[in-house]
Amino acid sequence: SYATLLGQIADQSGAGVAAAKITVTSEETGLARAVTTDDSGNYRIGLLPAGIYSLAVEAAGFGAREQRGLVLRVGDERRVDIALRPGQVSE
Repeated sequence: SYATLLGQIADQSGAGVAAAKITVTSEETGLARAVTTDDSGNYRIGLLPAGIYSLAVEAAGFGAREQRGLVLRVGDERRVDIALRPGQVSE
């Protein structure tokens, strides 16, 4: 009865961004889970209850990004790749 979010965080050239912080939050319950990307910029967050989520990304030297309205259904393995732009983390 769970779903998985996975993907890659990359810079504008397509190179993976290591140690980026990924926070996934249920828009319905407020449940939040955080992970960091591996050396290639990949992440995987499993055991997420079905629902609607937002995904926030922060990495040193890059502007923060957020994607909202990600619908996860039971058994989904949804891939969400995000390209970061150089900038302040607080953008």
